[in-house]
Amino acid sequence: MEENKLEKLNFEIEILNPDQWKEYKEIRLLALKTDPIAFGESYEREEKKSEQEIREKLSDPNYKAYVVKVGDKVCALATYNLYLPGRVTHQAQIHAVFTDLKFRRQGLGKKILEKIKSDLHENPITSRVSLSVSTTQEGAIKMYEEAGFEKFGVGHKELKVDGKYYDLVYMELFFEDKL
Repeated sequence: MEENKLEKLNFEIEILNPDQWKEYKEIRLLALKTDPIAFGESYEREEKKSEQEIREKLSDPNYKAYVVKVGDKVCALATYNLYLPGRVTHQAQIHAVFTDLKFRRQGLGKKILEKIKSDLHENPITSRVSLSVSTTQEGAIKMYEEAGFEKFGVGHKELKVDGKYYDLVYMELFFEDKL
């Protein structure tokens, strides 16, 4: 059923460049407003980030921001960082996976995750990918498990939003053919 919905959507996945900083900021702020428990950053701090700060982030070769567009509308976001210190360069960390409420349950999150996994697999150095997700986000946890991620730990009281603590599940994926 999910594939049928996707077939009806005319969508594309792209990696944002520094000139698309406004698109990044818009979807990022929507994510933080919609799902504050899903992110370590706050809406208030992100809102204050300047064009220059966002351009610099999008210029970093070790950071990629993927978006899904339906027509001209950015409706999903996911980012990753490559690790830089010498002994952990084989690792990447996925952050900020978000789909606009109007486009959820249509498989877009799964598609953007597949694209990131594919691109990271093509990177000759990357063999481990990790992420963290709030224990309250059962749908996201299920999506990550279906994508091959496995739980390896829980961080207790990792997030504090509006005075309430939340636990995070840590998940990882290994590209076995690259180990």
